[in-house]
Amino acid sequence: MTQPPVEEFKGTFKGPLEPMSLQAVEYIIIHHAASDDPRLDVMTVHGWHQERGWAGVGYHFFIKQDGIIQAGRPLATRGAHTLGYNDRSWGVCFAGHFERRPPTLAQMQSLDLLLPYLKDLKPNLTVGGHGEFQATLCPGKLFPLEQVKKKYNAPPPPLPPRLVLNGQPTSVPVVLIEGRGYMEIRSFAEAVKAKRLHWDEATRTIYLDL
Repeated sequence: MTQPPVEEFKGTFKGPLEPMSLQAVEYIIIHHAASDDPRLDVMTVHGWHQERGWAGVGYHFFIKQDGIIQAGRPLATRGAHTLGYNDRSWGVCFAGHFERRPPTLAQMQSLDLLLPYLKDLKPNLTVGGHGEFQATLCPGKLFPLEQVKKKYNAPPPPLPPRLVLNGQPTSVPVVLIEGRGYMEIRSFAEAVKAKRLHWDEATRTIYLDL
């Protein structure tokens, strides 16, 4: 997938950034800047983070209120946005304060360009909000997080079919074919504690005595 338009990062970092391999990335973590300043951009956040003693902006992408996507840290480097997950995630931050007002339509349209691109780089990434990884309100109650997760996170695999015998679960493997459950007869015989299991080749008959 083609990368969406991303404004190049023009800042400099204080010292080298720690590398992070593509194989290590498991999450895309969404944040808000918790600021109502409509002019907020990645360079402002870069300054904030350097004032904290960091190398620079901790996010990999920043989405302005007008929808412009700005680059932050390179994707191949460790972020500084979610304690405990910086070495296995990409951070995406929005301008705005989503406890007070929702993201703009332009911002959400840009997210719909950015997320498919990132998931094309590394399939099966899980999208989540900052508050799902740390005790914080970020990205805010007015960010449509559940909608985004439903759209971009793969549904969990269905539970495998199983046999429950007289109310007790068993370990008998069951195969579902066209809505019908099939099981290996020997496993079933063991589950029901059959006294005898016999195959008669001449009559092609299975004898199962309980």
